Amino acid sequence: MKYFKDLVKVKNENGWYKYEGDMLIHAGAIVSEGARVGEEVRISEGAIVGEGAIVGAKAIVGAKAIVGVGVIVGVGARVGEEAIVGDGVRIGKGAIVGAKARVVTVDYKYHTYVSNPDKGLVTVGCETHTVDEWHDL
Repeated sequence: MKYFKDLVKVKNENGWYKYEGDMLIHAGAIVSEGARVGEEVRISEGAIVGEGAIVGAKAIVGAKAIVGVGVIVGVGARVGEEAIVGDGVRIGKGAIVGAKARVVTVDYKYHTYVSNPDKGLVTVGCETHTVDEWHDL
C-alpha cells in the first residue's frame, strides 16, 4: 500500500498509466496525493479519488466514479461507473457498488447506507470496523 504521490510511472499506453505493482490509473483520473492505493488497482477515466482515501489491492474504480475523502474501498471491491461514495464510507472486501449508485453515511459507527435503487445496486459486504482493523488493505 503506497501513497499515490510516491508511485513510479512505468509506461503510458492508450491513455492508461501503468505504475509499479501492476496498477493501472487512467490519465484522465484525478487521484489525490494523500490517497493510498494497493497493488493491481484499476482507476478509470474521469474517476476522482479523494484525500486520505484507501483503495485496496485489486479494487476497481469505474469511469467518472467519485470516491470521497477518507473512504476505504476494500480488497477486490468494485465501485461502478458514475457511482458516488461519500466521505468516510467503508466498502468491504469484495463488495460491489453498482453503476450510478450513491453511498453515504450519516453515522460512522452504524454505517447507514443510502442508495437509489433505480440507478444502481449497492452491496456492502462488511461489518463495523475501526480503521486499524483495515490495515491489511
